[in-house]
Amino acid sequence: MKKYFCLLLPILLVCILSLFACSSTPKGTAVLSQTSPGVAVFDLKAGNYYFEPEVLEVPAGKDFELRVHLESTLVPHRFVLVEEDGGILAETSLSDLTRIPLRIEKPGTYRFFCDVSLPLVASHRERGMEGKMIVQP
Repeated sequence: MKKYFCLLLPILLVCILSLFACSSTPKGTAVLSQTSPGVAVFDLKAGNYYFEPEVLEVPAGKDFELRVHLESTLVPHRFVLVEEDGGILAETSLSDLTRIPLRIEKPGTYRFFCDVSLPLVASHRERGMEGKMIVQP
């Protein structure tokens, strides 16, 4: 009995934390927040199961920096940016402030999401932690 309790306790704890960490998904479109010398900077907020805004519009063929601000959370999160064909353009774990330098040459719509997934519960992406980046010519 003690053996089963030791196996089930971590799973139960993850499920309880997941329930308390739920948050609604804010909507909106990001705009340029700041310009460093020669580099546009865009801010993205990440929290439990959401990115805000859900849509980023960035320029094609120009360097820019994506700053992801992670709100305080017990649950770890990641940022993954993929091309339309599924190729990965960026992939990183998130901390309080994560700076991601980018340059995307090809205009189009790209997807970003959190790829964290735990056993027996829906992944963060399935729970709404995703958005799109529109790269404009």
